[in-house]
Amino acid sequence: MAPRTIPEDVLADMVNSAHQKGLKVISHAASVPAQQMAVDAGVDILLHTAMRTATPRQLVQQAKDKGLVFMPTILMMKKFTIEPFREYEEQGLVYACEATKLFYDMGVPVLVGTDANNSTYVPMVDHGASIYEEMEMLADCGIPPIDVLRGATSLNADTFGIKDRGRIAPGCKADFILVKGRPDKNISDIRNIEKVFVNGQSI
Repeated sequence: MAPRTIPEDVLADMVNSAHQKGLKVISHAASVPAQQMAVDAGVDILLHTAMRTATPRQLVQQAKDKGLVFMPTILMMKKFTIEPFREYEEQGLVYACEATKLFYDMGVPVLVGTDANNSTYVPMVDHGASIYEEMEMLADCGIPPIDVLRGATSLNADTFGIKDRGRIAPGCKADFILVKGRPDKNISDIRNIEKVFVNGQSI
């Protein structure tokens, strides 16, 4: 997205240094060339999806082969096609959605994340509630609702090494929501929250 990027050798050194310290590296890459640099450098998580051009299958295959995960932030991408920012044509959102489905179809884990912010320099995405629209948009791109749910829970927890969250299982922290409906079939049912539990206690 930006006209200038980190030089490839510097990026590689940064990724290697982070990995030596046991840290994960998330790339901020919203174009195919930037994503290719990130994959070549060995980052762990690709954040954002490309909008100016279609995403090549070869790039996605390389991401899969290297064990990367993908967080498309599709809602943020949509907002870049809307005034007053409007840096992309509507076709950009088509590219973004097709790329998201391609990563999923080729076996790259797709995480749910919103890029929530209250900045005046990029489109504002609300903290918290925007997660529902993000999940609905991912389903609209063709990801099955059950896998959207996994991308928001267990896959996210596993990616970030959070051992006691993301699933209902012995030894895990009992933080969860009770909803009316079947969000595993109709993702919009995730909005129908009836109870919230924290540490196993209803709040």
